[in-house]
Amino acid sequence: MLHFPHPVYANIILIPIVVLIVYRGILPGFTQLDTDFPNYYTAGRVAAEGKDIAKLYDDNWFQQRMYAEGIHQLGRFSPFPPPTALVFIPFAQL
Repeated sequence: MLHFPHPVYANIILIPIVVLIVYRGILPGFTQLDTDFPNYYTAGRVAAEGKDIAKLYDDNWFQQRMYAEGIHQLGRFSPFPPPTALVFIPFAQL
């Protein structure tokens, strides 16, 4: 027969793990943008506005669009395929 540890011991292990995940994984996502999200968001805005998506691969133009969207970090869309811009169209409307 399988014997499970007492629930108190499980909580002693679970609580620090949850705190670590929240502190190291979730909170940074709400306080800083050091991912590719600004690139996808800007591309989604360009696609949602019906602009020429071929310009997404012009790094200077794309950087200007990022600044126009209020994102003040370096970005570029060059390694991403065009359909990824379409995925972010619903988010770009928010």
